[in-house]
Amino acid sequence: MNPGKWIFVAFISFAAFIGTLVFVCVREDVSLVSTQYYQDELKFNQQQSNQQRANLLAEPPEIQLHQGKVEVQFASPVAGGSLQIQRPSDIRLDYQFELDTNIHQHFEMTRWEPGLYRLKLSWSAEGKEYQIERSFVL
Repeated sequence: MNPGKWIFVAFISFAAFIGTLVFVCVREDVSLVSTQYYQDELKFNQQQSNQQRANLLAEPPEIQLHQGKVEVQFASPVAGGSLQIQRPSDIRLDYQFELDTNIHQHFEMTRWEPGLYRLKLSWSAEGKEYQIERSFVL
C-alpha cells in the first residue's frame, strides 16, 4: 500500500474517534448543584455571616437522620426558615422543606439512594438569621 492510503485511513479513524467522543459527551447528564448559581453566589457573604452566627450559638439545633426522616430540634422557637437537602450528583433527589414555629420538627424523605448529600438548614429567631450546612453519606 502506498503512504497516501495510510494517511487517509488514519484521518478517517481519527474523525470517527472524535465523532464518537462528541456523541458520548453530549449524552452525559451535567447537573449543577443549584439552578440559580449566580444569584446564590451573590448571597455568599450573607450566608457566611449567618453560619458564623449559628456557630456562636450556645445550643445549636440538633439534626438527626432516622430511616428516611430528618429530625430537627431547636433550643428555642423559630420564626421560620427552610431545610434543603441536595444530592450533588442528581437534582431529582433534592428536597426542600419549610420550617414552622415548632421546636421539634420531622421531615419525610420519599427516596434515598446511597451517596453524598448536603443539608442546609436556614432559620430566623429573635430577628437574626442563622444557617448550618452539613454533608453526610448514606
